[in-house]
Amino acid sequence: MFPLWRWFFSHFPCSVQFEVPLSHSRQYILSSHPHGVLSLHHAFYMTSREFHAQLPGKWKRHVGATIVFKTPLYRELMLWCGVIDADRRVVDDVLSKGYS
Repeated sequence: MFPLWRWFFSHFPCSVQFEVPLSHSRQYILSSHPHGVLSLHHAFYMTSREFHAQLPGKWKRHVGATIVFKTPLYRELMLWCGVIDADRRVVDDVLSKGYS
């Protein structure tokens, strides 16, 4: 878990509930709605202890809109937080490496 997310989650707790148990042997693409321009809310549910307990050992990546990576300084913040470009080639590459 990235340090920034740990700090945020300690100040803004949330919970994650799945309708059915998730298989530990599969990859998943999860999305959330609504989201804003910054789209940082995914960090809250992705860093919750509940989420990691339901998908232990899984490598997880966050995805952000391509425009995020064309914005100076914000790009660096997102990269530091583990966010990758939502470009199909980038996502396909990450999925092929076993990340969810």
